[in-house]
Amino acid sequence: MFVGGFKKGVDLGFHTLEYILMDDVIPDLEAEQFITKKMAIMPTLMIYSNILDLKRIFDLLANHGKEYLIPDAMKQLSGRISELITLLDELLSIFDAKA
Repeated sequence: MFVGGFKKGVDLGFHTLEYILMDDVIPDLEAEQFITKKMAIMPTLMIYSNILDLKRIFDLLANHGKEYLIPDAMKQLSGRISELITLLDELLSIFDAKA
């Protein structure tokens, strides 16, 4: 999310906003309004990293995911990472077969 989207969300009074700001710091005025309106940020996890870290991230979720994520987010994220790991394993086996 960008600052403009955050400001719009605060102005519209949504109960929750997803994601955190990527482009700047939350301005003081909007931060105060956010707190006063008792809004919340729903944390999400985007994987901007080496695809080979997927197994490590999957293990982290399996061991600690319930501490940080709601059940639906855990299910969605774990399922998607599992699919990506399967795809990665298939691709690596193709390269291994050609080597």
